[in-house]
Amino acid sequence: MNRFVLLDGKPVVVYPTENQTIPSSYPYFQPPYNYLLGSVFTLLSIWSVLGNLLVLLIVTRYKRMRTRTNILLANLATIDLMTGLLAVPFSAITAFNGGWVLGETACQVNGFLNALFAAASIHSLMYISIHKYWSTKNIFSDGSPVRRIIVMISAAWIWGLLFGTALVTGWTRIEYKTGTTQCGPKNPERGNAREVSHSILTSSTNFLIPLLVILYCYTAVFRIFRRSVSRLVEQDYWQSLSEKHLLARQRKIAITLIIIFVAFLLCLAPYIAYSTTIALFKDKTRVPSVFNPVASFRSISCMMQRCSDLIKN
Repeated sequence: MNRFVLLDGKPVVVYPTENQTIPSSYPYFQPPYNYLLGSVFTLLSIWSVLGNLLVLLIVTRYKRMRTRTNILLANLATIDLMTGLLAVPFSAITAFNGGWVLGETACQVNGFLNALFAAASIHSLMYISIHKYWSTKNIFSDGSPVRRIIVMISAAWIWGLLFGTALVTGWTRIEYKTGTTQCGPKNPERGNAREVSHSILTSSTNFLIPLLVILYCYTAVFRIFRRSVSRLVEQDYWQSLSEKHLLARQRKIAITLIIIFVAFLLCLAPYIAYSTTIALFKDKTRVPSVFNPVASFRSISCMMQRCSDLIKN
């Protein structure tokens, strides 16, 4: 793993395998830019913790807020809170120091936490869409029972734990890549079936499959809304204000959840694009390392926006 030291007050990268010292070529890791970057990550971490803590307090304090959908959203807020509390500080420290200075053990912990929270987050969004599909399909019944909600939340966390554990138990290797702000999976080599299979699994199970499920569920939700409105109009059910109100409320909730998902998708896309490009290019140096902190910053920033959406809605 590359190591950073200070030379004449400037961070340099040490490559142990080549036994040579090369000055850092990343301007965002040079003063004063690294201090600015570190400060931004620090502020994002604080906002994530405080904002999502507020969401959790609202849900737990007010009984009427403890709906099945809000329980799932509270789980999402918990993931974002823990990301801000446990994962983002690694990026802040790395930025302030111009490189990774926390050692190998901390690097493994950082890589594990990043994988855990990212996988749990996208799978939580997938289960929210499934719940909304079920509840909309059975709009005039109780919808998803509480035990099903608990199973969904547990499944998201279990998958995150399994995915993170696979990183630290030898499927691939967690390492710090020069110019980035956190540790993550080793860039897969084309001839290494184990590393390539991990990359494919990551893209399929933590992006492609959840994306397809979410798109299917929300498309089905709005088809159900359209059929329900047509049926109520034909049967003159609009005289029942309670049914009209329930349908409008479910539609508003679905739109809010779609906005949250689209925001998350737009935020995750840069990092997925970066990871996929790294996997495809044989020469990894063709992909500028600056894309990693930019993609990470974008993902964390949108996590903060998602927190704001949860508070407002």
